[in-house]
Amino acid sequence: MRPKLRLGGGEGGEAYEDERGKRSEHGRGGRVPHTIGYKRILQYVADNRTPPQLGEVTGAPIKQEDAASAFGRSLLRARREKGMSQEALAEAADIHRTFVSFLERGLKQPTLTTLLRLSRALGVPASRFVDEVDREV
Repeated sequence: MRPKLRLGGGEGGEAYEDERGKRSEHGRGGRVPHTIGYKRILQYVADNRTPPQLGEVTGAPIKQEDAASAFGRSLLRARREKGMSQEALAEAADIHRTFVSFLERGLKQPTLTTLLRLSRALGVPASRFVDEVDREV
C-alpha cells in the first residue's frame, strides 16, 4: 500500500495523493475528517491558533484498560452494596451471567444499552458509574 503523499497547499488547504494516485484536497478520498468540524479548524488556522487535541481536557490520554478496570470496580461496589450475586444482576439486567464477571474484572466494556440495563437493575443512576470511572482514570 502506497502512503498518501502531501502535495502542498493552495487556497483550499493541503492536497494529498492516495494509494491509487488520486488527488484529493482533504487526504481521505475527498472526505473531511469530522473531529471538531472542518470549518472550525479553518477558523483556528485563520486566527493563527492551534486546534484542541484529544486528551487536552484532562492533560493525558485515557487507556482503554484503565477505564474498563475502573468501571469493573465501580460495578462490583454497586452490586455488593445491593447485596446481589452476579447471577441475580445478570438476570435483572437481561445479560449473560458470565458477562457480569467479565465486566467486573475489566475484561470487557459495556455498551450504553448494557450500562443503562445494569444501572436500572441496581437502582442507581448510570451517571454514578461514569463519575466514578472519571475520578479514577
